Amino acid sequence: MSLAIATVATWVSINTKEEVFQASMALIALLSTLLTLFFAPLLLKVLIVAFAWLLEKTRYLSVRKIS
Repeated sequence: MSLAIATVATWVSINTKEEVFQASMALIALLSTLLTLFFAPLLLKVLIVAFAWLLEKTRYLSVRKIS
């Protein structure tokens, strides 16, 4: 449940124009993500961390190709 809240809060934070609302949604997304990582089963934790790592790795490689 908290993973769904984090996903929706992140989407709203990215797509809103108001700065205060954007900051509050980012905070809710961060708290929900931390709660998910704390209470989730080990397999879900590994998948979340692996996805984040792969996303960062592909961004790093695409930046190196452009430079």
